[in-house]
Amino acid sequence: MVLADDFNQAKVAFKDVVLAIRKKYQNHKHGFDKWIRGATDPQISRPQELQDALDTARLSEIDLRRCYAKVRALPDQIKSISWTWAIKHSTMKKIHYAKAVERVKNLPDDHPAKSLVTDLIEQVGEDEMLVEKSDLPAALRANLVSVDPFNPDRVKRFSVAISGVVLCRQDTLPRRLWRDNPLDSKFPIPERLAREPKFDCEAEPHIDMFNWYKRKLTDNEPRYRHG
Repeated sequence: MVLADDFNQAKVAFKDVVLAIRKKYQNHKHGFDKWIRGATDPQISRPQELQDALDTARLSEIDLRRCYAKVRALPDQIKSISWTWAIKHSTMKKIHYAKAVERVKNLPDDHPAKSLVTDLIEQVGEDEMLVEKSDLPAALRANLVSVDPFNPDRVKRFSVAISGVVLCRQDTLPRRLWRDNPLDSKFPIPERLAREPKFDCEAEPHIDMFNWYKRKLTDNEPRYRHG
């Protein structure tokens, strides 16, 4: 487990370096991602020593998300583990009024939807805001059953997100049940009861071209035109 902890710390340090480089290049006309592509472009002439170093680093094969994913060390006394998939979940990014107006202003003057989008932005009420909603890929989770550390005669059930390698601390492996990603199946996905949404978000986009939805503001959020 010590090696796993060290490995996770190295992943955090690597992510910090990548984010620092991204921040440095965010206002640069080439950008960090273009710099990475340029570093791996075989058409660019460079000293052989540098080319050998870049080939050894295999930059073009780097999957940053996998690099960031930490090793998950499960707690002691796990009795069973079963994998499941979250297939209907999304993320929402707040689009404040000033940003929305700026986005539309940057559209060409002859854009056919510019006037309509401007009107739609103004239709958002003071108790509402715009959010950009993006569907997320199926996420792997693990349902765990473990012995209650405060009462050995009872079991505790809980769920954790899984993004990489999973390690068991105990000598004996728990019972295991693997389920394939249902999105990869050729059979229809069974309908499940929908969870109560965290935010009151409209089902259909308010501004379709930007995938912007309207949702109600919570009591502690600033008003739309002042946030």
